[in-house]
Amino acid sequence: VRWREAQPVYVKLAKGRKSKGELHGEALDAVMETCHLVLSNCNVEVAGDLTIKATGTTDSLSGYKTGLVLGWGCTTHVAGDVLLENSKLDIVGGELMVDGNLTQTNSALSATRKRAGGALIVRAAETNGVDQPFGAFVTIGGTWTVGTNTFVKPYAEPHGGAIPGFAARKFILAKGGLVDAQETGYGDGAYGPGTGLQSGSQGRGGSHGGRGGYNVTTATTFTNWSQWAAYDDVKHPCAPGSTGSCYGGIRRKVFPGGGAFHLTTKRAVLDGLIDADGSVNSYATHYTGSAGGSVYVRATRISGDGTITARGGDGYARLTSASSWGVPGCGGGGRVALVAGHLDFSADSISVVAGALYNDAEDHAGAEDGTVYLGIRPEGAAIIVR
Repeated sequence: VRWREAQPVYVKLAKGRKSKGELHGEALDAVMETCHLVLSNCNVEVAGDLTIKATGTTDSLSGYKTGLVLGWGCTTHVAGDVLLENSKLDIVGGELMVDGNLTQTNSALSATRKRAGGALIVRAAETNGVDQPFGAFVTIGGTWTVGTNTFVKPYAEPHGGAIPGFAARKFILAKGGLVDAQETGYGDGAYGPGTGLQSGSQGRGGSHGGRGGYNVTTATTFTNWSQWAAYDDVKHPCAPGSTGSCYGGIRRKVFPGGGAFHLTTKRAVLDGLIDADGSVNSYATHYTGSAGGSVYVRATRISGDGTITARGGDGYARLTSASSWGVPGCGGGGRVALVAGHLDFSADSISVVAGALYNDAEDHAGAEDGTVYLGIRPEGAAIIVR
């Protein structure tokens, strides 16, 4: 697909209707305005800039008025800049290469949905093994800006755990911007090296940087503790969080773990929120919390006043009897690693705590916190494990 001249585009919508949008070829640029386009199994080449914009706002992630979906097998190259304005770019198991800048903006803030601005959604495809962790990749040759009230949503492959990878010359996460990897890890059933699934009444919270909590009143009644040991690399985490469990070993409704955000850049300015928390079980007595995911940022310089979280999901209430049908298992914390030649980001702004019981925030029911690694290269490294 080559966008080189003005031409009308007809897009088939979900209910079979057709909507006419316009692609305008100005200096070999491509402009999508108030339309949807879905491509798959193809190469997309934009010789100039790519602008995806909507004339109005929307109140749901799936309801963007303008969006470009690059489906399975798509490799996309943009020679200029990419602008996402109140619209979405959804990449499914492919690769996006932008020679210039990628800017996500929100020019018309929705009154009911505070993150109705430009959305970059990247979904990893399944890979062949642990030596190939990336199931999708985004490379930005210039500056990648996640503006106020815009977001990035990286989805791990829910069964095998492949993750999206990101690289940019400079990354700016503005105040009010969001990297939303909450509940985008192992999922769609009970999956992950630290899943809490077990038959009978001995399910646990999911594990990752820390082990998930037990589901009975005393830890001594739980068996096979080592099966849910922590996993992933402290200094270079690249795995999502594992799911929790369900009473009786049921797979179908287990909540997903935290996802993974893996970024390599020269300069990272982190003034917004990076959220890789696990799922919170605050209402269902038969399900445990899932584990927090992972955040890895490697740069020459990292600075900012933002927040990074990879917390375990909360469990249900502690029971008075081990024979009762409640499952208070809390998810273990995830892993966060920031590695830079100059690091100006406070460890106090990072949280990898284990999940807690919804009726007692101080009771983690045996779940363990995750890890935080702050590395200064090449002089050495400092590690904080909480």
